[in-house]
Amino acid sequence: MIRRIGGVLVVVLIVVFGLLQDSRAKETYRIAWSHYTGWEPWEYIRKSGILDKWAEKYGIAIQLDLVNDY
Repeated sequence: MIRRIGGVLVVVLIVVFGLLQDSRAKETYRIAWSHYTGWEPWEYIRKSGILDKWAEKYGIAIQLDLVNDY
């Protein structure tokens, strides 16, 4: 009986502390990209304004950083 109450107490504490954590999203996201095949769409998305549109929609800032080295 005591073991069961202890187990329930542990689960309750885990849930409570999980809910108390700061769950706000970051305000700025940094994405590193290179000219390696498969990453090129990031530059297109930035130049066409799609990235800014989505960042504005969700109230965040997205910064693309070109890693110009292999």
